[in-house]
Amino acid sequence: MSQKINAIVFSKDNAAQLSIFLDSVNKNAPNVFDLNVIINSTNEKFFEAYSIILNDKKYSHVNFEVSTDNIKEQVLLRLKTKHDYSCFFLDDNIIYKEIKLDDIISQIESDDDVVCFSLRLGDNTTKCYTLGAENVLSGIEYCGDFMKWDWTLHYLDFGYPFSTEGHIYRRKDIYKLTRKSVFVNSEELEASLFEYTETFPRNKMVSYKESALVGAPAGRIQQSIEDEMEIKYKESEARVRREKMNEMFLEDKFINLESIDFSNIEGCHQKLDFGDIDVETSALDKVSIKKFGKRWDETTEEEKYEIDEIFDKFKEIVNQKEQEND
Repeated sequence: MSQKINAIVFSKDNAAQLSIFLDSVNKNAPNVFDLNVIINSTNEKFFEAYSIILNDKKYSHVNFEVSTDNIKEQVLLRLKTKHDYSCFFLDDNIIYKEIKLDDIISQIESDDDVVCFSLRLGDNTTKCYTLGAENVLSGIEYCGDFMKWDWTLHYLDFGYPFSTEGHIYRRKDIYKLTRKSVFVNSEELEASLFEYTETFPRNKMVSYKESALVGAPAGRIQQSIEDEMEIKYKESEARVRREKMNEMFLEDKFINLESIDFSNIEGCHQKLDFGDIDVETSALDKVSIKKFGKRWDETTEEEKYEIDEIFDKFKEIVNQKEQEND
C-alpha cells in the first residue's frame, strides 16, 4: 500500500459539519489520509462541541490541534513531513463517494504536467456556485474513470488549481507555494496561492469522471462578486446558522452523513438539506448590519438607541409623504 496523503483540515466554529466530514472520510476514504485538524473556536459553546469530537474514539486516529496566532507557521510545520502528497480541506467538505489512494497517486505520477488531483471536480460539476455561472468544459481527456484537462485553457472552477478544498498536490510543490504565501486564515491562504497560477509550470489537472467531494457552505459564505452590503448580510446569516448547528450538535439533533442526499451533485459547492437552519434577516437586522456590522440582538443599548432614531426619522418621512398625498 502506498503512503497515505498528508491532509490539513481547517475548522472554525463548526464542529457540527466537521463531524460529517470526518465521518465521510471514515466511510469513503478510510485508508487514504493522515488527518491534521486545526481548530479555532471563538466561544465556550463552540469549544464544547469540539470537545465532543476530540473525545470520540472513532476519531482517535486524527491529530487535532488548536489554531495558534501564527497559522502560517502551524501549516508549514504540518506540511514539512515525509509524505509525498499533501492537501487541504475545509470543515464543510464532504467526501460523498468512495475514493482510493492508488487511483489518486497513480494519476499524478503518470504525468509530470499534473499539478493536482481534484476530488471536487468531475464532468457532473457544471455549475460554479461562487459566481453563479456555468462551467464550460473543452479538450477533456477521458481515460476510464478519470478525466484530465489543461487548466490554463479553462475558467471558473476548472481553471482554478490552487484550492484548499480537496486538491491533492505533490507535497514539495504545495510546501514551496505555501511558504511564499502571506495569510492568517484558510481564505487568505487560497487567495495567496491563486497569485501563482500564471507562473506555475504544471498545466494539467486530473479528477475522477464524477466528483467525489462537495462543499456545503451552510455556515460560511464564499468570495463572490456581490456588493459589500449583501456580503455583510450573508456573513451575519452564516454566523447565526453556525450557532444553530452548534446548538443542535450539542443536543445530538444535527443531521448525520447517512441522512444527506447526494443524488444530484452538480457543483463543487452546493446547498444541501441540513434541516431547519435557515435565517431570516429582519428590517432591524438589516439596519444594524449596515450601520454596525452585526445583527439587532448583538448590538449594545447605545447602538439600539441610534437604530431606533433611524427608524423614527424614516417614519416621519413616510408620514409627511402620506399627508402630502392626502
